[in-house]
Amino acid sequence: MSLVTEPRTAAMDLLGALARRDFDGVADCLADEVRFRALLPPGLVELEGSGDVAERFRTWFGHDDDFELLSSDVAQVGAKVHVRWLVRVGTAGQPTRLAEQTVLATVGDRIETMDLLCTGWQVVDG
Repeated sequence: MSLVTEPRTAAMDLLGALARRDFDGVADCLADEVRFRALLPPGLVELEGSGDVAERFRTWFGHDDDFELLSSDVAQVGAKVHVRWLVRVGTAGQPTRLAEQTVLATVGDRIETMDLLCTGWQVVDG
């Protein structure tokens, strides 16, 4: 595969796994020693390893009754891959929430680094 196609494919595979809430699939998209940094409303999170990163995604997106990937896109920006997604989650008796996350990643055979920026949960109804 070319340098342009392969990184975008890995990112699209990540989005597919996220949409299915397939956290083992998320881990499969990541290099074993992936370096992950996330800037979240509470502060910076730094992790290493595909299992720990996939588990973090599970804590964010794996527990609500309803989950929907509302939009996403992938673009090549030089040597980096830009990935963005917007999700909606809901649990009975609680307000529906949205979050958007943006990632800049480096990709070899799998995703090697992820730098993520998150809006935090935004309530959309009372």
